[in-house]
Amino acid sequence: MEHVGALGGSIEEIARAKSGVFKEGKVGVVGRQAEGVAEAVLLLEASEKRVKTYRVEAVVDFHVEEGAVVSVGEGREGNEGCQTRVQNGVTFRVPAELAGATFGDGATDENGDPDAGEPWEFDVQLSLVGKHQASNAATAIASAMALKNDSGYERISKASIVAGLERATLPGRFQVIDDVRLGGGGGEGDGEGGSGDGPGSKRVLTVVDGAHTRDSARCAAETVRQLFPDSKLAVVIAMASDKDHEGFCSEIQKARPNVVVFTETPIAGGRSRTAGPGALAGAWQVAKMKNRDIDRTWRCRELIQANVQSALAKARHELSGEAASEAAPSVILVTGSLHACEAAST
Repeated sequence: MEHVGALGGSIEEIARAKSGVFKEGKVGVVGRQAEGVAEAVLLLEASEKRVKTYRVEAVVDFHVEEGAVVSVGEGREGNEGCQTRVQNGVTFRVPAELAGATFGDGATDENGDPDAGEPWEFDVQLSLVGKHQASNAATAIASAMALKNDSGYERISKASIVAGLERATLPGRFQVIDDVRLGGGGGEGDGEGGSGDGPGSKRVLTVVDGAHTRDSARCAAETVRQLFPDSKLAVVIAMASDKDHEGFCSEIQKARPNVVVFTETPIAGGRSRTAGPGALAGAWQVAKMKNRDIDRTWRCRELIQANVQSALAKARHELSGEAASEAAPSVILVTGSLHACEAAST
């Protein structure tokens, strides 16, 4: 957890501080909580303020498909950066009673009560990928229904909710910034591995994700293997000095990367808070010795580079020597800081 001191020092106190957004007699939405005690505090605070509460876990269910849909194009296109998108299929389901009350046509049953009709179930291709983002999308759906039912936004429709979800993007969160083919001798050379589309060329996606805590690292690791279970993986890590390096590395190790490259980047315009790559490599080793959740037969090459761009070049070179699946692209994941994402994107 971050900013613990500023928010109270415990999960209960943090939840109590966050509940300050609830206003007397208004409407509130409580998303899925990793900690039951946090949800209990939020619901109690809402009740004391007479807040009508939409508890997301009770009103929107979802199922995330395994595997990724890589769409729009290969290679660099146009003048606006990489056009490739990674998307995740998600099925959402709203119970019949709430769907009928929100989007019903006024029909009634034999007793004259509103007819609940059928549950609202729909499929969406989300560009915000991973189970944690599907959970966030479920919160957005509940919020839209709360606005329609209780805040006068009657024009909100099923179609507008679906369209909003499918158009939503978030830079720096599992964002594809490069899509190239390495090796194969089918095109002009590009770094040490060469690039082209000839026989033996390998598709490599470069993805940035600003994860910088243990929990967000867990989400990044789960997401990359949920979307690309069979892909060769290189991870580039650059972090601020005041983060939990060991905890972060422990979670990233669960993705079983083939290569990890430690590097550094300026934090907030300077280097006073920059973690050196040697410190990150040391944290990785300590985490690996303690980590009981990894296969002891797993092997990962550990490298150090001076900056993010040289780390990317090294990662590409290392992946060019890996035997890749024809069906699955190799993946470079740049993570540890939004500053690292920015450095990789420039």
